[in-house]
This record gives sequence, C-alpha cells and structure tokens, in this order.
Amino acid sequence: QDPIGLNGGINLYQYAPNPLSWIDPWGLAGSRLPRSNGYWDGSPGESNLHSNNPSVNAITGGEPISFSGGRPDFSPWSKGSITFNEGVLNGSQNDFTEVYKSIAKEMNITPTAAKNLLSEKGLTPHHLSVTEIILVPSDLHGNVPHIGSASDMRNSSKC
Repeated sequence: QDPIGLNGGINLYQYAPNPLSWIDPWGLAGSRLPRSNGYWDGSPGESNLHSNNPSVNAITGGEPISFSGGRPDFSPWSKGSITFNEGVLNGSQNDFTEVYKSIAKEMNITPTAAKNLLSEKGLTPHHLSVTEIILVPSDLHGNVPHIGSASDMRNSSKC
C-alpha cells in the first residue's frame, strides 16, 4: 500500500536527514540560512557562521557572523544607522526610497545622489528592526543568506 509511490511506510528516517529537527509544524524555522561556503560552530541559525566566502571574509576579517533566531548580527560591520518612526518601514522596496530620502535630507543632496553614494561606497540597507536600518557592506549582506525584520514585516501583512 503506497498510493503516492514513496515506498517508505511510516519510516520517516528514509525521507528526512534528521526527523527530530526536520519537521517544522509551526513554520518557524528560517528558510534562508547559509548551507554552503562555510560551517556552523553549533546549531545552524543559533550559532556562529564561519564563512569560506572570500568576499565575506574580506569584510569580517575572518571573524564568524553571529546568528540568533536565524538572523545574522551584521552590526559589527555596520557603517551607520537610520531610525524611522514606527509604521514608515514595511519591508518593501519602498523602504529603500525612505532610506535614500533620509540620507538626502541629512546630507543636503537628492535621493538619487544618496542612492548613488551608497552604491559607490558598497553599502546596503539592512533592516535591524521595524524602525531601524543599518548600512552594511553589500558584499556581506548579499553573500550571507538570511531572514530578518524585512521578511517579518512583509509576512505579517499576509496573516
């Protein structure tokens, strides 16, 4: 009796690498954790990631990136932060526009010039919380898969 062709019966060990941690009935496990180009010194998403990516290590100096709750702590490599009133950020592309407007106002330049400045300096806005964005090196942000406040905000509007 194998109606969908699994040939495994109730033996979950044939399908899951670790049946105790593989199942996520509440959907709480982060799905964007680094799975290659490095190693974890403990449980993935709840320990330090030691990257083997040369672009990441050029920024971190080979130091591990701390993760908690599937979220990286990029703050040791932050080049600045911007705080917004609650409700301004929503995890969408519009948040970038808000960042550029904030930098433009602070530096007395246009939002387009602010966007270009971040690009020239190799910085990417990273949502630290629903009200705070930190500016982190793009090579770090783009080469370390992660979930964070932006995805939380996007997903909270779907509930």
